[in-house]
Amino acid sequence: FTCDQLDQRASHGSARKLFLKAEHEQKIGAFKIRGAINAICLSAADYIVTQSSGNHAQAIALGCKLLGKKAVVVMPEDSPGVKVSAVRDTYGAEVRFCKA
Repeated sequence: FTCDQLDQRASHGSARKLFLKAEHEQKIGAFKIRGAINAICLSAADYIVTQSSGNHAQAIALGCKLLGKKAVVVMPEDSPGVKVSAVRDTYGAEVRFCKA
């Protein structure tokens, strides 16, 4: 189905509209970036520290990169390599590992 087809099915001919949030089209594949940037903007610190092995880690790393702050992300030592690479190599955060 396309968005238009889903909208037509959901509205059943009424004036109601269906709006979809295309999470897969977000920079990190999730809406976590909005909350991360908001939290980073509220902080006067030069660096942000978080612990995550997933989308939150990537969101903080990207948010800090965009806002000119340093990100330190603590990740479990068994975190998927693709997640570690995204946080460290793609978004430039310092990654520190902890026991899972």
